[in-house]
Amino acid sequence: MAPETSKLDVPARLKDVELIERVLRPKIAGEALDDDVAHLFHYADLYSATPEELVVDHPRGPRNNWYFLSHEHYRGGRKLLRRHHHGGWWRPCTRMEVVGDNGLVGYRRYNFYMVNKVKTKWVMIEYSVPQDQQEEGEEMVLCKMRKYGRHSRRVRARTV
Repeated sequence: MAPETSKLDVPARLKDVELIERVLRPKIAGEALDDDVAHLFHYADLYSATPEELVVDHPRGPRNNWYFLSHEHYRGGRKLLRRHHHGGWWRPCTRMEVVGDNGLVGYRRYNFYMVNKVKTKWVMIEYSVPQDQQEEGEEMVLCKMRKYGRHSRRVRARTV
């Protein structure tokens, strides 16, 4: 019997394409996630709390990452609002990168959490699908967050 390929391999590293195709797209379509991975993905407003506040009540996923589903925040339909009332914000450090080897699957953007113009150790990768593939007013993103410590690999990202 061939192994089932529709399920995510939870202990393994979740690939960018899998995150978009098997998690983000079904959630945008209003579908439920498979029971074996649903506990890894939490709903949160990522732009209204600090990373420490977000992760305190949620278990880590594979490879010490936290996974969140959130609605995008726009001002006048133009720019993402990434600030919140605690004085911190998510600063994009890369341009939107295309995800998918054989055509566009979605986008990925790296963000650092900043406080008082100082970069913290928190990194977030924000995954999205093209806007024409989302319901208007229901734009959703999937975010993978991680706190890098002193002995962690450094994140290499191009500055915008």
